[in-house]
Amino acid sequence: MGNPIDRMFVMLINVVMVFASYRITRFLISDTLIDEPRGWVLTKIWGDGGLRRKLHELLTCPICLSVWISAGVVAVTNHWVSIPVPWITWLGVCGGVLLLWRWIEE
Repeated sequence: MGNPIDRMFVMLINVVMVFASYRITRFLISDTLIDEPRGWVLTKIWGDGGLRRKLHELLTCPICLSVWISAGVVAVTNHWVSIPVPWITWLGVCGGVLLLWRWIEE
């Protein structure tokens, strides 16, 4: 990992994972392409129970959903490209997604 090319590749992979996680999160939360299915799922989930309310919050909160989306993106990427210390990379990707979300959405 001492090679500068290897370090640049790892940095590029991290940036791509941040943008991919952001885009998937935005697609699931607010894109109009899936308004009807999203509305159907959210009305079926919404209920009086604590677990159902938490699941609804998970699917509508960009911070909550991006954590799990980032985990999936890092896991899939790690399957194809060996990522050094994937769980630390996951936390970095989560932080990058949140910064990107704040910068673009708010």
